[in-house]
Amino acid sequence: MNLGFSPPEPPQPQIAQELQINTDGPGIKAMPAKSKASFSNFEALDIRVGRIVEVEDAATRKPTYRLRVDFGPEFGLRVSCGAFRNYTKEELIGRQVVGILNFGPKQMGPEVSEFLMLGVPGKNDATIFLTPESSVELGVAVF
Repeated sequence: MNLGFSPPEPPQPQIAQELQINTDGPGIKAMPAKSKASFSNFEALDIRVGRIVEVEDAATRKPTYRLRVDFGPEFGLRVSCGAFRNYTKEELIGRQVVGILNFGPKQMGPEVSEFLMLGVPGKNDATIFLTPESSVELGVAVF
């Protein structure tokens, strides 16, 4: 039975190059779109959730923290240096974070980062760490 109308077309996904980042706030910089990657690029990353257990000032040129993060019994404690100085040390202790574990060590001045803690830019050059919405088991993989 034709009622004289057609169902609406489903929304078309935007192509990455068409996406724009809101740059209304001070200190938020737009990042250019990257070239297309295959899903295997994502599958190669070991992205997991850990809990910050220790925060110290890092001996780096830029103001950063040295964060010791517990990724559970299978992956253990790992160190990352990050520019999360918009948080106090006390605010960071106990927080769950998301990190890439399989990049290998990266020398940062006299410090060595053992994983990349993921974050996004915030206002006034703040770095906002990624965290799960709810508490999850340490070491759980991101998919």
